[in-house]
Amino acid sequence: MKASNVFKAVLYALGLPAILVLLWWAATLGAKDFFVPTPGTLASTFAETWFGERILSDVAPSLGRLIVGVAAAIVLGIVAGLLVGSVKGLRALAGPVLEFFRAVPPPVLVPVLMLLMGISDSMKVVVIISGCIWPVLLNTIEGVRA
Repeated sequence: MKASNVFKAVLYALGLPAILVLLWWAATLGAKDFFVPTPGTLASTFAETWFGERILSDVAPSLGRLIVGVAAAIVLGIVAGLLVGSVKGLRALAGPVLEFFRAVPPPVLVPVLMLLMGISDSMKVVVIISGCIWPVLLNTIEGVRA
């Protein structure tokens, strides 16, 4: 690939976002609207969150809960998938129940889990697990069945 083609590709990839940010900046000059922040306000808040003390107090615990939730969903999905996929009677019994719970969006479970578990890290991890387990579980069941 020629250098001029690479330059054009980079220019096209960066040009539209740059033009949109400039239009955003021009449209919000002097605005004090809370719901439409200026690019400068957004950039300073981004820097405070990702490069300041908030990364340890806000971002790190969220990433920790995400890692624990995804890992637990993978382990539970594989173990349950192997069990359900290898036992034909269990698969016939659990199939409709799994399809019902798969159709329930995880955010809908938040109020119910808040009542049952309280607002805690374990509740947040359970919500993450409920969102992540289905692809692993259902694909493991189908893989074992096939």
